[in-house]
Amino acid sequence: MQAFVPPTPLVAGAARVGDPLTVLPALFHLLRQQILTVDLVGAVLAGSSVVCAAPWSRA
Repeated sequence: MQAFVPPTPLVAGAARVGDPLTVLPALFHLLRQQILTVDLVGAVLAGSSVVCAAPWSRA
């Protein structure tokens, strides 16, 4: 979660943690659990989507 403080593009944050192909499944899980958040209003999830730690999470 600390990789997304401050808010960071999805792939860039994944690269901070490790190999993006290995890390992305865990990030998708955190997004589904709303531990990480992304604004998808009028957009699709992409590597450039800005992700941030949810306000209530312990980032």
